[in-house]
Amino acid sequence: MLDIKSRNRWILLRIAAIACLIFSLFYIPITRESSDTCTIFLVDRSLSALEHENAVQAYVNKQIETKGKKDTYTIISFGKDAMIEVPSTREKKEVIFNTKIDSNFTNLENALNFAVTCFPDNTQKRLVLFTDAEENIGNYREAAFRLAKEDINLLAYSLKRKEKTDVQFTKLQLPASIYENGDMFIVAEIEANYRGEGIINIYGDGEKIVSKAIDFAEGSNSYEIKLDTGNNFVKKITGEIIAVGDENPQNNRATAYIYLEDRPKVLIIGEKNQAKNVVSLTRSLGIDIDTITAREANYTIEDLSEYGQIILVNVAHDAIGKSLEDAIEYCVRQLGSGLLVIGGENSFALGGYKGTLLEKMLPVDSLIKADKEKASMGLIVVVDASGSMEDGDGHEKKLELAKHSIVNSTKILDEEDYLGVMAFSDTFEWIVPYEKSPGHFKIEANVSKISARGGTLILPAIKEAMETLKNSDTKINHIVLMTDGEGEKEGYDGLLREMEEEGITLSTIAIGVDADKRFLEELSNATGGRSYFAENAAEIPKLLTEENYVASRKYVNEREILPQYSGNNNSFSGSMPNLYGYVSTTLKEGSHLILATDLGEPLLAERNYGLGRTMVWTSDLEGKWSDQWIDWEEMTVVWREMVNTNIRQQSFNEDEIEMDLEGGNLHLRIKAKEGAENVRLEHIYGSAIKFDRRMRQTSKGIFEENLYLEAVGEYLLNIHINSEDGESRNYRRKVALDYSPEHDMRLQEDKRLEVFKDFTLIDNSTEVFKHPLSIKTRSYRDLKDIFLTLAIIFFISDLWLRKNWRRFWA
Repeated sequence: MLDIKSRNRWILLRIAAIACLIFSLFYIPITRESSDTCTIFLVDRSLSALEHENAVQAYVNKQIETKGKKDTYTIISFGKDAMIEVPSTREKKEVIFNTKIDSNFTNLENALNFAVTCFPDNTQKRLVLFTDAEENIGNYREAAFRLAKEDINLLAYSLKRKEKTDVQFTKLQLPASIYENGDMFIVAEIEANYRGEGIINIYGDGEKIVSKAIDFAEGSNSYEIKLDTGNNFVKKITGEIIAVGDENPQNNRATAYIYLEDRPKVLIIGEKNQAKNVVSLTRSLGIDIDTITAREANYTIEDLSEYGQIILVNVAHDAIGKSLEDAIEYCVRQLGSGLLVIGGENSFALGGYKGTLLEKMLPVDSLIKADKEKASMGLIVVVDASGSMEDGDGHEKKLELAKHSIVNSTKILDEEDYLGVMAFSDTFEWIVPYEKSPGHFKIEANVSKISARGGTLILPAIKEAMETLKNSDTKINHIVLMTDGEGEKEGYDGLLREMEEEGITLSTIAIGVDADKRFLEELSNATGGRSYFAENAAEIPKLLTEENYVASRKYVNEREILPQYSGNNNSFSGSMPNLYGYVSTTLKEGSHLILATDLGEPLLAERNYGLGRTMVWTSDLEGKWSDQWIDWEEMTVVWREMVNTNIRQQSFNEDEIEMDLEGGNLHLRIKAKEGAENVRLEHIYGSAIKFDRRMRQTSKGIFEENLYLEAVGEYLLNIHINSEDGESRNYRRKVALDYSPEHDMRLQEDKRLEVFKDFTLIDNSTEVFKHPLSIKTRSYRDLKDIFLTLAIIFFISDLWLRKNWRRFWA
């Protein structure tokens, strides 16, 4: 048993252990000054500071040579963005500035925020900024708030721009009210740092309108210029100053935009021969139009925003391209543009619209609904599997593309249809036995096994296909022959007569330049089929899909049709001419049917899509099916109604929109008329959406937003004003950043002073690493680990003492 003295010692040991354990639960720090110092050199390498780059580089290298052992340094270059030139290091080495930055802008806010994140913890911090402080994007004050909260010693080396004789086109002001075909007075604002003479050129949509000789004084100059555009209304005014002695021509242009009510413009996309009637009808309405083929159309969102309506004339989906399709969809959904699709044999199901973004926009589905009464079809695809089909032309092998097209094109077949696939070379083989609705997986699995071999014997395979279809209980019997070579030329006459008697049609697809196109065309013509020529193998899938759609007689309806009126449109209330064909589609739920066929299928339908409208005409306007409509005396009236219903409706001057551009910073202010609930703004450059959200409401009816223009060029602003009563007003505005703000000759001395007042200014004689640190960084260490360690030691000691107390205290 412990004596009192020993027991007291044991109790003290136990108390000490418990006390250390309790202390470890609390934050109990000790502080000390950091012995290491990190210096960050933040170097402005924008265009306005470029002339100082070599001098700054030499100065930084000189300073690195004088650093101490515990000094680390980092070098960061910045313009619009900031990038690390040299990561944190203690090594003394020569530094060369070689990172690629965007030098067209100076963003101090971004650069300073980035530099702060590069300082390691628990070190003394020194930031050395080399800049002319001419920030033209971002907001330095935002970064200054953060710098004030950090323990950073701020040094600045002021870089002053070298003076050069300069004349600048600062701004082009247009009158508040502009009238079409009237005289217009504009104001050109010119800045100069010397007295001289020059010429101001004014361009309207790229064409020179007027030139004016001027004398300018040092400082700000304004010139009023009268413009006479004649009968040609322009939307974009560009001013240019050419001056004697100007050493900086980079800042000699300015752009302004004109917005006029009810000045629609339409883009027509289609082949020239197919679109000529659409072009003529649209021009007869007094509407400005542009025409282009789908293959040539390479439009961005900004380009398409110029048009109130886009018309696709018998255009296949694969001719459009994804970027153009995306741009069209955005303009309809977000800008309120109209989309009108005119039919033909390259449109809707035949044009591959199924499942595409284009189909999603339209008021119809490309595939016809399953409950429509259809004629059953028996189809046999006879494909050449001779050795030459292994060849390619820069794309996949011909046989592989043929196999791929068989699998995809047969997806249009219905459950009541029959299908067979046969491959031939010098013999023939059933790849997919002729049967009712074989199923997609079976077709794909069997067709994938076709391999090339042997020569080319066509006749036995065609005869076998005919005999099979003769015994088929289907209303439409059809053979598709695909070959790239020449087969037998004789022995077909009896076979073709028998096929014609049995109502079996044969269509041919000639693949490549070696195929006997004339012979294959004769075969197809003899039975009432169609012939196609695929100059390269990549065309096979499209041609086979098109042929299967046409052959099924379920999508192309070539017969006399009297359109049925369905709606309340006065333009269609009287008698109408007949049509002689259309492409079958299915009306989507929620779409408006205006004209229908005698079977109730859509001829003319429309729907709302986002802020815009889409419309389809499922017949053609080339004249093949619609020649009576083209010659109809009321067609102009009908076409006017179709265009006016579909074209974008633009708001005009109901709300006040103010834009103030300073450098790359654009301030947008909207004074909305009473009842405005919110304003949504989209800021677009090319096809890239830079900004898409609600504007800040700063007071009743006032909405504001600051935007950064991060590259030279034109920007589109799409403004949606939503009112409490559900009304929506839409505006499009454009703004141009004509030259890099780095070329702006107006020195902003107040901004320079604002930046440098937060820093200690240094010069070429300053030794940075020896410069005293007025702001000390203290490191803090939590004693938790120490208390836990002591607690463990005390508890172990406690256990040991209790076990060995006699020997220890004896």
